[in-house]
Amino acid sequence: DFRGKWLLIYFGFTYCPDVCPTSLTTMVDALDMLGEAGGKVVPVLISVDPERDTPAVLADYVAAFGPRVVGLTGTPQQIAAAAKAYRVYYAKAKPKDGAADAYLMDHSSIVYLVDPEGKFRQHFSGHQINADEMARRLRDIL
Repeated sequence: DFRGKWLLIYFGFTYCPDVCPTSLTTMVDALDMLGEAGGKVVPVLISVDPERDTPAVLADYVAAFGPRVVGLTGTPQQIAAAAKAYRVYYAKAKPKDGAADAYLMDHSSIVYLVDPEGKFRQHFSGHQINADEMARRLRDIL
């Protein structure tokens, strides 16, 4: 579906309290800074929590970051295969006390730039880069 388009891919989950929304905001802000060139890039969130991140939940969540953000989910096996392809770490972190569904997901925080042919080009540390720096680095590549 994405052949011919640049992608910024982030693995996260909708119940994430801080790192995921911060990383997605950085991605969207960086693309906005690029103007027309930023329009060539599709920001994508791949859920690492398919148990709670249904297509409807994911669609509502990514809409908060703007209309161009795409949210993807799938079966646990599909998520595991995608995560393995990108060498993404994730695991359910169950609370010591509380309801069984009150868990968080431990996960790596990396934004992957994929070119129009589907090849990895570069990564950005999701929580260690700001939008200005991401935009600068993207401008050099695009």
